[in-house]
Amino acid sequence: MYKRIFLMQFIFCGFLFAQQTYDLPFASKDNSIELTVVNKSNEEAKEITVKAVNLPKWIIMDNAEEIIQSIKAREEAAAVFAFSINKEAPVNEQTSLNFLIKNKNGEQWNKEILVEVNPPDKYEMFQNYPNPFNPATTIGYQLPVKSNIKLKIYDMLGKEMVTLVNKTEEAGFHKVEWNAQTYASGIYIYQLSAKSERKEEYFRKKMIVIK
Repeated sequence: MYKRIFLMQFIFCGFLFAQQTYDLPFASKDNSIELTVVNKSNEEAKEITVKAVNLPKWIIMDNAEEIIQSIKAREEAAAVFAFSINKEAPVNEQTSLNFLIKNKNGEQWNKEILVEVNPPDKYEMFQNYPNPFNPATTIGYQLPVKSNIKLKIYDMLGKEMVTLVNKTEEAGFHKVEWNAQTYASGIYIYQLSAKSERKEEYFRKKMIVIK
């Protein structure tokens, strides 16, 4: 799943547009933003630099800067940016993405777009990392909706060792660290139970402590 966003920015001429919020798929790759730069003047524009600035860390750009060599008077050209969304991006929150447009004469314009990352479409618990480990490891999981979460560790005999999470959490990606410094080497089971208003799901995986 990916998203393509098409935008337009006029240079040498001022226009105001109502802001639209663009939805982005959770943890998606191969997204793109196509920013069309329109030269509304009667002169050719040269060496137009379009650069993504002050982006959040969860947006991974393949190319943060594009250079348009020239745009003839009353014509347009496009700068295309490819990017991915890290799974740790906040969901259901509006975020601004900013692009700086600058010509060879030092004149510049700003283009802001509003995006919102959609929540994941399903519950999922991921394999801990590192694994095997000593002494600490990280367990990650994703929630499609606000849910009551319990994350527990068991030994191979089914004895509960510790409860890592027991609370209500919002949709999105979450992670927690388990420090097994006081536990013996061996195989352990970690179990996630996630309960929303509509359903309840369970996940179990193994991990290995090596000392």
